[in-house]
Amino acid sequence: MRNYLLIIAFMMSSCTNENAGDEGLKNTSKNISIRVSVDSSELILETRIDSNKINNTVSIKQMLIFKQNGHQIAQSPSPIIANNKVFTHEDSITVLDNVIYEIGALKGGKGNLFTIYGAGSCNACPELVAFYNQSGKCVWLNYSNASKVYKSIGDFTKELNTYGIDSTKWFNKDYRRVTVDL
Repeated sequence: MRNYLLIIAFMMSSCTNENAGDEGLKNTSKNISIRVSVDSSELILETRIDSNKINNTVSIKQMLIFKQNGHQIAQSPSPIIANNKVFTHEDSITVLDNVIYEIGALKGGKGNLFTIYGAGSCNACPELVAFYNQSGKCVWLNYSNASKVYKSIGDFTKELNTYGIDSTKWFNKDYRRVTVDL
């Protein structure tokens, strides 16, 4: 019997802003949320995307929200670097260099962990893999590409062993994950 409860919820809301002189071009923003639960704990990933004036969809903000028994206990912004991008000589926006697009739950013998995964769409873009405990504390994180480590926290094997998860088999058929299509 599996001890996982997986809740997938996509909630979208959008707004359109039209400015005079834009010649019919629109800025459209959407919020997308996905959730994963294990026991009485839940991780929610909220993503704000924007379709700008040149029809290029970008992620502008991501937030990790942790709940216990239905009550929010912690909140953390995405650890991914954000930069200002110029789209036209008059228009710029702050966007995430890459996005978290997968969250998961690992049920361990001594506790549970939430996982997050994010990457960009290029070979040189950094990749993010992180484990958070049920209280919302980041216990392991690696944000790097082939040539540079942008941020690193904790020891992978030690943290998995602390929660009773086999570090050689953690990514197997019992690992539950949810992805978002941005």
